[in-house]
Amino acid sequence: MWQRSEDVTESDVWAADTAHTFTLTSTKVEIAITLCEKDAFTTENPWEASGSDELADISGANGGGKDGAAAAGEDIVPGPHPGASYMGIYDLSTNALTGDSVTASGSGYLTTGVGDDDVTNDASLTFSTAESYEPPIANAGPDKSAAAGSEVQFAGSSSTTGSTGEIASYDWDFESDGGWDDDGIDVTHKFSTPGTYEVTLRVVDNLGGWSVDTCMVTVTGGKGTAGGDEGGSTPGFGAIAPLAAAAALVMLRKRR
Repeated sequence: MWQRSEDVTESDVWAADTAHTFTLTSTKVEIAITLCEKDAFTTENPWEASGSDELADISGANGGGKDGAAAAGEDIVPGPHPGASYMGIYDLSTNALTGDSVTASGSGYLTTGVGDDDVTNDASLTFSTAESYEPPIANAGPDKSAAAGSEVQFAGSSSTTGSTGEIASYDWDFESDGGWDDDGIDVTHKFSTPGTYEVTLRVVDNLGGWSVDTCMVTVTGGKGTAGGDEGGSTPGFGAIAPLAAAAALVMLRKRR
């Protein structure tokens, strides 16, 4: 609310300090600030025509306030009034404020209707934001080594989030292609070919905030594979030895 002093001028603005706590459902918080005149001579609801008659223009967007609304029998409806109310979006992930134009003012922001296309009830207001949001921190676990074809276990249980949220999903990329191959806090995966693989874990909290972490997996030759940990016989060589022994026996018999 805003209340004029006895000496009214266009630049005369007085606003009471107040604070509002938002219930978060997303990392992007929609902000709308509406400033209206509170009649100093009544205790009635200032939003109603009998208790308030003017809507201030504190927005840099084109538009203006309302003058003499009570005289016309109108109520100033709570909620945003485009062109008069300040309207913006605060991103908790980046601490960026977008929307109607503002300028830095101390530790906060200054929004004003002075200079737009309407001079009706131009006013200025300063506001600041404070938040305790902590985005999640993904932890894909330590680097691993395994034989080709064996199951490798992965756990995202060491991932953390702040007191304002909780982790809603765990997504795993085993092929380094940007696609998510599995989901869940604990998963397993088989790598069929020897090599070094980068595995990515993405965690997303209940507000949509996210982070990623990676671990490396070194895969060596598997069982029955040439050059593996347990080498097998060369195909066909096992049959050559019995044939050579049989041929030597025949030659000996002929000599006798």
